[in-house]
Amino acid sequence: MERTTHVSSDGRRRVDAIGPSVIPGWDLVYDHPEDNAQVIRREESTYALACTLHRHAKALSTQNEERLWRESGGWCPGCVAGLPPVASETA
Repeated sequence: MERTTHVSSDGRRRVDAIGPSVIPGWDLVYDHPEDNAQVIRREESTYALACTLHRHAKALSTQNEERLWRESGGWCPGCVAGLPPVASETA
């Protein structure tokens, strides 16, 4: 599936968001369900890596560093501590 893109206000081409993320106010850019992770964005250029189990977000300097954090593990304190997933807000 080819992703659609747009030119943002800073003149850079960005992929369009898929929809809302697990973190309120952020948009889902890339989903990594096998890692319980999402690459999320707000305000066109602020990126973070979000844990879908614990709703924790790790701020990223650039989108490109997400793979390093996601593959290395240890970026979500809830996962590191072995905490149970946060209950879903939908009933």
